[in-house]
Order: sequence, then structure tokens, then C-alpha cells
Amino acid sequence: MEVFSLWRDWPVNELVLDRVVESGSGWVRVGVGWCSLEEAGAGVVSAWYLSRLDATVAAAGARGLQVLATVGCTPGWLSGSQSLTVLPPAERVGEFERVVAWLAGRYAGRVAAWEIWNEPDCSAGTGCGVTEPAAYVPVLAAGYRGVRAGDPGAVVVSGGISGVNTAWIEGLYAAGGGGWFDALGVHPYQGPAAEPPEAPAAEHPYRMRNVERLRAVMVAAGDGQVPVWFTEFGWTTGAGEGWSAGVDEATQADYLARAVAMVQAEYSYVTHAFVFTIRDRDDWNAYENNFGLTRLDGTPKPALAALRTANDHLAALRRSSTRVVSLTPVADATVWQESAGRSAGTSPTLEVDSRTAGGASRATSYLRFAVPALAPGEVVVSAELTVQVADGTLDGPVIWPTATEWSEGTLSWKRQPARTATVPLGDLGAMGPGPVTVPLAVADPSRELSVQLYAQTDDDLRLASREDPVIDRRPRLTLVITS
Repeated sequence: MEVFSLWRDWPVNELVLDRVVESGSGWVRVGVGWCSLEEAGAGVVSAWYLSRLDATVAAAGARGLQVLATVGCTPGWLSGSQSLTVLPPAERVGEFERVVAWLAGRYAGRVAAWEIWNEPDCSAGTGCGVTEPAAYVPVLAAGYRGVRAGDPGAVVVSGGISGVNTAWIEGLYAAGGGGWFDALGVHPYQGPAAEPPEAPAAEHPYRMRNVERLRAVMVAAGDGQVPVWFTEFGWTTGAGEGWSAGVDEATQADYLARAVAMVQAEYSYVTHAFVFTIRDRDDWNAYENNFGLTRLDGTPKPALAALRTANDHLAALRRSSTRVVSLTPVADATVWQESAGRSAGTSPTLEVDSRTAGGASRATSYLRFAVPALAPGEVVVSAELTVQVADGTLDGPVIWPTATEWSEGTLSWKRQPARTATVPLGDLGAMGPGPVTVPLAVADPSRELSVQLYAQTDDDLRLASREDPVIDRRPRLTLVITS
């Protein structure tokens, strides 16, 4: 839960933190302004600001809340003008590393995670997605080194970017940003602002569903084991206009509950999500001021109770010895013998077909899933693959396990991954049009699972791919895990 605590008067700050506890949340996100902490110069710490930060961390700890501290805002003495969005120049990131190391050491064991900047893709006056990722990488690396020096056990989160901008994250990896964070931060706000959480992925960054594309980027970069943190998300109840038009309070509550349920059911790699924000504000515009789960006077909106119910449900799931994980592919594609150098990795349709009933496969399709790590003592007790079939067949494709070292851009008939077993995982068998679910013999999946759909007939079977515009039609791997 986001809290703007350092500039609030006590006991208002106490009430805000009490509301966080009331929501059932276990974490708070606290912004730490470097420009306020060292406003007067390098190493010159503001006693007033530090006292507020000390009090906030102590108050959160007293309530059993873990703290994510977001460090940002370049001081004027370093950048020429104090700014939330201007990054420190690469040649001066040593100053940032110094202050982060000092903070991490001071709050070691009390601040569990450190987020390196807020929305580093944004620039004042020009919008978001415009700051080059290469400009942020030195800041991220300096922050990572600082946290490791001050508190080696703390989690380092990359600065949550505005929306889920996969192109920007690709640029981050291309600029050498991989390896400088333990979790990747994003802010999956919806655009337009009144869209529900299930709204389909879009080419613009402002859809929660874009996290599926983000995950594919991470897997391609070798970061399939790195979790995603939503360090901000939520819905405003402000009037606004156009894309900024908000929702009513009842809809805010409904969307929030649905978002929590969707993330839990479909995105196991999203391990932390921070609602923005606990309380309305009065210092900005109607859009920004009204994201709170409580009103400005502290009275609760319906969303506060909705979040508590959702958090109670999550707590019950954590206590359960069984969990169900539902996964969509991070990659899928079809390859054809006739077009040996081509694959279709962006088509909404997959195809499997044999040249003859007993001949070699003319078209075959592959799916790859990012499987969450199992906790000690956990085992997979069942696995099922669900696909949406456009045509019927009396003898559907066989499902073979394959090597995982392939991508939609490199896969072709001549470059197919090798099978990794001598017996198939399953057989889709006879089927008619519609959804088809088949059990898979997957006992202990690794961090990735790749399968081939290999045709046994020349029925030219067509299935929905992960690019299908209807979410419920996309392939899905369901794992039942018990401890």
C-alpha cells in the first residue's frame, strides 16, 4: 500500500497506517526524497526530514508492516534544479550510491526492500516513456551497489515505470540493466483510466494485461526467475476527462477485488502489488487526488473493505497446503515444412497438420510456459493443458516435451527444439470445436516447460494462440501444487 507519510502531520500519519492494517495489507511503500534528505548538500542530512523518516519506519514496524522504500528526486546541488524526474548524471551516480548505502545501513532489518527511483521513464513536461533506459541503468546499478553495501539481505526493485512499457524494458536490458535488480517494478495503470483490470493487452503501455508481454521480454533476457512487483496500481474516483475520467467508488472496489483475483490466478510471477494509495490527496488534479481507498477526511471508501476481503482470501490460500497455478504461454508459434525458414509467432492462430495420415508433420506448433519455482516440500500433483480448437478431429495432436531454448523470432522448421523424452506428455485425442482440456504427465517441471503439438492426421487442426484477442480462448497450463 502506498502511503504519503513523510509530509503528513501526526496523528494523521498514525491513522493512515492504521487504515493500511485495516485493509489487510502487509506492506507499505514509502517515498524517500533524496532532494529533501540532503537538500543543503552532499552528506548534509536534514534532521527534520530524517526524524520523519525514522518515525514512519518505526510506526510501520510497530504495526507489523514491511516497508518498501522508494528513493528518488535529484537534489538541486547535483542537477542544477531539484527534480523528481531528472536523473543524476552518469558521472555523479557515486553520490546516489553513497546515500543509498547510508540509508540501507541505517534501516537494515527494518526496510525490507528498496526501489531505485520512481517512474524513471518519465520526464517533467514531456511525459513518460521518453527518458532513455540507458540513462537510468547507471542510476539503477549505483542503487543496487548501495543497497548491497548497506544491507545485503534487502530486496532491490527496479524503479516502477509508468504503465507496462515492454519496449522500454527491452531497452533497459539492451543497455545492460539486467542483473541490477532482484525484482522488476511496473505501474500497471489502465488507459483509459476507467478500464477494468481484465481489459485486453494494448500497444500502449496502460493495460495490466501487458504484463504477459513483459514476462516474455524477461524470459527472453534470461530473467524468467525474477519476480515482477506492481509498485503502484489502482483506480481513481476523480471526475477527470477523457483518458483521465475515473470510476465511481463502487466500481473502484469491484475493479480492485477483480485485479487481486486475476493476478493471483494468472500471474504467479507477480509476487507483490502495492495499491495507490491509502488516502485521497488535495495537492494535485482530480485524477491524481482521488486514488485513495479512504477519502480525504479519513472515512473509508468501499474499496478498503474490498481489499480486506481479497487479502483475507489470499491469506487463506497461503495457509492451504494446495495451490492452483494457471499460466498462459510466454511464447508460442507454428512452423511449416513448406516454408522451412518461417514461423508465425504473432498470429492469433496455431496450426498442426500432417501431409498424410501416416506421414511426416507438415505443420507443428510449440508452446512455452514460465513455471513458478516450487517451495521446499512442494510437488506438482496434476497438470492440464487447455486449448481452444476451431475444428474437430478424431485423432488430435500428441504433446511432446521439448528443450526450452527457442523464441518466436528464431523458431523455424529447420530450427526446431529437440524433444526431451521418449514418450509424450499427453494426447489431445478426439475433439470437436471449442475448449479442450487434456492431462499432462508433468511431475516436476523446471522453471520453463516447452511442448510440441505434433499432428497425427491431415485434418489441418487450428487452435487459438496466446495472441488471440479473447483472453479465455488462449492456451492455458494449469498446475495443482501441494506441500
